[in-house]
Amino acid sequence: APWCTLLLWQQSIDVALSRGQKKRAFSSRHQQQPTSWGAPAANDAWYDRLADTILGSGHRSPYAAFQPPVDMRADMWYRGSLTYHRDLALEMVRHAGTDGYIIEFGSFIGNSALAWHRAIRRLQYGTVVVCVDTWLGEANFWRMKGKLLGPQGLDGQPRLYEAFMLNTRNASRHILPLRMAADSALRYLAELIAKKGLPRPAVVYVDTAHTYPETVLELRAAFELLPPGGFLVGDDFRDQWAEVQQAVSEFVTWAGPSAFDLPGIYAHTWPPRPMRMVQVLDGSTKPGVEESPLLVRLPGQWVLRKASRVGNLSQ
Repeated sequence: APWCTLLLWQQSIDVALSRGQKKRAFSSRHQQQPTSWGAPAANDAWYDRLADTILGSGHRSPYAAFQPPVDMRADMWYRGSLTYHRDLALEMVRHAGTDGYIIEFGSFIGNSALAWHRAIRRLQYGTVVVCVDTWLGEANFWRMKGKLLGPQGLDGQPRLYEAFMLNTRNASRHILPLRMAADSALRYLAELIAKKGLPRPAVVYVDTAHTYPETVLELRAAFELLPPGGFLVGDDFRDQWAEVQQAVSEFVTWAGPSAFDLPGIYAHTWPPRPMRMVQVLDGSTKPGVEESPLLVRLPGQWVLRKASRVGNLSQ
């Protein structure tokens, strides 16, 4: 299908609080949270339940069964995610709770997985993150080779999965890897929720191949996995990733404003960071007149929260 014409109108916001009120709310809220970075409260029974349901019985310890190549070691050779993902990860883990879980589509070598784990440690929660990826690299990785594909094996194949497992093995009771393509995993997880009693994830994070129209289809399916009040979040809503902007904007237009909660409801106590409401202008809206459900936190994290009551949007 051809790209539809969608214009974006962005407005810096203070999400219903003055600067002083926001600072006081932030300080008060975070003083109540654990400040130590000790061991997280591993919830073995919860991890095992998820592993049994998703991977199958007998596969509760994917890291224990992993045999790393003798010539590889933990190496975060691509950086850039931890710094500005940290505070959003804290809010998403807090929302998921100690007995909830998060699904991440697009895990690469573990940058964002470690950001989730740092937040879990900070809060001392038992939250589990299901990391979904093929770890085979998408087209841009193969074009860039070493810069993104990383060290390849003797057969020329990528070793991104091995890199991910090595980098995240110290978080082995909070990270559950699932090697599947995003579209297949979305169908599989939806089936587990509908037929096998898998609880719905509190948060779905989408950071896949950044291609259109694949991403907009992933967003529709991911949104269906969430319970009312669940968060759909992602990265790279910026000009150099026009296909991400297109996909997110089309999804917001397709779902309609009633499908989402407005940022003023939930974001006013978040850590101070420049944020913008992004309004999609499809011919029926006027710039600045309607509050937008799409929140973008600089440099490019986008956030949507499912409304407390919403029907099945696929119907």
